[in-house]
Amino acid sequence: MSDDARKPSGFNPPNPVSMVLHLFKTMGLALALLADPRVHPGRKIVFVAVLGLLIAAVLGVEGVSEVATNILPVVGQVFGIGELGVDAVVDWAVFGVVAYNLLRLFPAEIVAEHYREIFNRKG
Repeated sequence: MSDDARKPSGFNPPNPVSMVLHLFKTMGLALALLADPRVHPGRKIVFVAVLGLLIAAVLGVEGVSEVATNILPVVGQVFGIGELGVDAVVDWAVFGVVAYNLLRLFPAEIVAEHYREIFNRKG
């Protein structure tokens, strides 16, 4: 079965640019999908597990210094760990691409419904 045959009519996938520019809404979308009882628990587990592994891989050994830089900027600047390197940008870009594509784990109509509710909300 092709992907087009599984998509509901009038389905528009989430806009990745909008999701990047509105990170809190994107987190709200992920939380809404995880809380939705129509989504099979196995899909939720895979989604959370893969994102957790990616975050652990991105943070890795350098995670402690990154957290110190973000939470305690003064400490980060004192120890010279305040600069965000190119490798970190690439790591987080890959994380974003993978996270966006993981939305395919969830039924398209449920993703579209929550996306419209959250991203088209005024305010």
